[in-house]
Amino acid sequence: MDKFFNQLYVQFEQRLLAAILKVLNEKLSREVASSTEEWNEWMDLKTAAKYLGVSPNTFYNFRVRGLKVVEIDNVKRVSKTELDRFMKKHSK
Repeated sequence: MDKFFNQLYVQFEQRLLAAILKVLNEKLSREVASSTEEWNEWMDLKTAAKYLGVSPNTFYNFRVRGLKVVEIDNVKRVSKTELDRFMKKHSK
């Protein structure tokens, strides 16, 4: 009987470990995919805030502080180059 429970425990442990590794691998794959996301040169404001890793309110404050946004027929876009320039200018 002890041998049976021992085998059962080993199988349980192996399946648990496999399930944990699967979840961790999926999470890591999603993280790598999001960190290597390609960014277009011109972005809408929501995407630009995501690119900078800031909230929409913080992004608005950046605009107030001089971040240049292009607006054509009520369509607002900001360039990746401008975002990088702004961040470098304001980094300490």
